[in-house]
Parts: sequence; structure tokens; C-alpha cells
Amino acid sequence: MYLALSKCLNGFLYLTSIVNLWNSRERALTTLQEEYPEVLDVMNDLFLFVGECGNSLFKVDSAFGRVTAITVAKSRNLALGCYSLTLDSLAQESGALVRLLIETLEILKYFRLDPKRAMEATERELPKAGEIARLIGSEHKSLRGYLNDHASHFSLKQQAIRHLLDFRSSETTVVLRMQQSFLLPVVMENLYVLYSIVALIGIEATGCVLAAECEEKVEFATRMEYLRNHGTAVFEEAISRIPK
Repeated sequence: MYLALSKCLNGFLYLTSIVNLWNSRERALTTLQEEYPEVLDVMNDLFLFVGECGNSLFKVDSAFGRVTAITVAKSRNLALGCYSLTLDSLAQESGALVRLLIETLEILKYFRLDPKRAMEATERELPKAGEIARLIGSEHKSLRGYLNDHASHFSLKQQAIRHLLDFRSSETTVVLRMQQSFLLPVVMENLYVLYSIVALIGIEATGCVLAAECEEKVEFATRMEYLRNHGTAVFEEAISRIPK
């Protein structure tokens, strides 16, 4: 009897722990679906668009088409990982993925500015990230530096660990936050930042579609412009409605 009870209890505790692991995500999705569905819509539309760009490029019978398509697919996967972690209230931990996402953005620009580089990339290793950034005149050096210092590697600096500690409980006591709580303003701001970065991926992917002379080039350029402007308006309106 005790053995059966123990098994039941262990099973109950296991299920309970699994449910609790996704508490922040469930609260985030419920809140967004019920109160800000337009935010989920624009995120989904942008991811769909980036995927279509990759598929269009992959149809191009050239090294440029194939290499840029693969880079777009990798960008989309990284962005989806960031999206998932943001819903879990783990945006700080997603910084390592954001660092790679910025790299893929710069690689797309590197290929777009000189399509012959795609064939070179299939024959030998890509230049180091810093060299690519220099060649394209990247504007993201400070962001990469910040992510390197506080997100891409484990650090005990305040910026890297402050979300793990609760200083509000009292003036003298610090509580460890083992699980991150859902905070709508924080999640919304982080989603807006992610949307902006993925929009830049979409713009570069569209540039590659134009460079590859894909059939959908005019349609994609028009859609990307709409997605960027519409998404920005949606997020700014949603953020303005969040209770202070």
C-alpha cells in the first residue's frame, strides 16, 4: 500500500513540477491572446514572411540563393528560440541567441553586398564575425559587446544577475528568484525589441530576394515595408494600453 501511495505521490509531484515550469509562458500567452491578440498576430506574420523569403531564395539555382536561404532559416530558428524564452520571462538568458541572431543579420548583409561571397563561403570558412562586421560597416558593435559581457557568457556582474535577485522584499534581505515571474510590461518591451530585430532580418532577407531576382521581389519588398510599419504601430499602441 505504501509503495503504491509513494508512486502516486511521485507521479503527482512530477506533473505538478512540469506545470509550474511553464507558469510564466502560460500567463504570457493567456494575457496576450485575451488582451493583446494583435501582438501575437504581427509576430506570427513576421515569422511567416521570413520563412517565405528563405523558401523563395532556396528555389534560386545558385550558391547565393542556397547560402542565403540557409542563413535565413538559421536566423528564423534563433529568433523563434528568443521568442520562446521571452514568453518564459527568460529574455536575459536569450541574450546568447540574440548575439548569434545579430551575426546572421550581418552575414546576410555580407552576402547581399557582394553575392560572389556566397560561393567563396562554400569553398572555405566564413571570415570571423568581427571581420564581417568591419567589412559591412556594422552598426551593432556596441550591442555585440554588451551581449558578450552580460549574456553570451556566464557573469556575476549586476546587469547579468539582477533579475535573479529580489531586492524589494526588504531593505536588508535579498531573496533568490529561482523562477522568473511574468511581468506584462517587461515581456511586451522584450517582444517589441525582438520584433524590431527580426524585422531587420526580414529587411536583409528581402534585399537578398531582390539581389537574387526572385519572382516575388516586388511583392516581398511591399510586404516587408508594411510589416515593419504596422508592427511598430501595433506594439506602440499595445504598450500604451498597459496599466501603469
